[in-house]
Amino acid sequence: MKLEFLGMQLNIWGLYCTIGALCAVAAMSVVCISRKMKPLSAPVLGLASLLMGMICSRVVYCLFTTLTEVRMPISAWIRLTDGGWSLFGMIGGVMLAAWISAKIVGEEPRRMLDAVSVALPLMIAAERLGEGSLQPFLEETKDLFNLSRPITGNGFLTITNQNQTYLATYLIDAVLALILFLALAFSLTGRKRRNGDLWVLFLVLCGAGGILAESLRKDQYLEYSFVRIQQVLAAVMLFAGVFLSGWKSGKGEKRLYRTALISTALLVAECIGLEFVLDRDRLTHSVLYGVMITALLIPVVESMVLLHRKNAEAEGNGMSVNALMAAALTAVSLSATEVLSMILEMGRAHKSDKFLLLVLFSSAAVFAVHSVMIFLTIREKCRTDGPNMVEGER
Repeated sequence: MKLEFLGMQLNIWGLYCTIGALCAVAAMSVVCISRKMKPLSAPVLGLASLLMGMICSRVVYCLFTTLTEVRMPISAWIRLTDGGWSLFGMIGGVMLAAWISAKIVGEEPRRMLDAVSVALPLMIAAERLGEGSLQPFLEETKDLFNLSRPITGNGFLTITNQNQTYLATYLIDAVLALILFLALAFSLTGRKRRNGDLWVLFLVLCGAGGILAESLRKDQYLEYSFVRIQQVLAAVMLFAGVFLSGWKSGKGEKRLYRTALISTALLVAECIGLEFVLDRDRLTHSVLYGVMITALLIPVVESMVLLHRKNAEAEGNGMSVNALMAAALTAVSLSATEVLSMILEMGRAHKSDKFLLLVLFSSAAVFAVHSVMIFLTIREKCRTDGPNMVEGER
């Protein structure tokens, strides 16, 4: 879709992306200056991010298309008006640009990654809003790009096409990206923030949001059989964020860290089962998406707890038992909600198959893993406090 401006034909989607890129570069510059990074950090990072973001976004799309559909000659790869782009390819390119820029200017790579993590949501929000221009939503249009399954009702995030109502997933993505930007910008002001924390938080939140958003959309963009490549990349981001959130954990954190890794793997399996279950017409999709959101909240909560370093950590005391218990109890409550919701929905629909059982088993396993963690934590606390109490009485 194009717009006439001063006698020139402007691509509206490209205009949105340009505005988003400029806003992202401005945000990177503000972070670099406010955190007193080394000279030239902002211009080098901005230029490298624009260049590597475009290249990687295009390469991921063309490579995926070549491997799964019709082979694209190299000459077609550089014709930017042919084919498409990959959002998660762009994210990976910008992350790579941050690492390269850090090496060029001699800055700490994690500080550069923090800067691009705060800025990237602005680019994502603008790009997603621009995707609305790619779908004119006319009655005769049959290509429903970036929309959900047909739904009932109407609202701010819905689109009507051919007398059917759909969720506009590009608007949902844009809203989630703006919320992510506000969360990271607020975290930027925290006194207890360490280098790399914002980057890890971005990976976790963007990965979890990407899994949900890609599940909602029902077009065939970057899809092979039933596998959405962008959803797979979002799952990789989520797992990487959970892994990094507890890397080099203290003694008190190791139990929560191991539990978080195990539960994240189980939750990814659960989301795979939900993708198949969502194709069953007799099941309530709102309930199933509620289960998915609940599942994705568990690694988010655990990662945020692992990232929260208190002053006691610097003294070698590790994470407090109260923080460990709060994270585990939250996960137990969420997983119990999933189990109960799935049992009730299966009973209502009088339906059970291997994918429903996979979802039920995964959520029950997450509940069990965290219950064991709670038991071990309480037992260790009793062993530690027992001798101390006896010594105090003497």
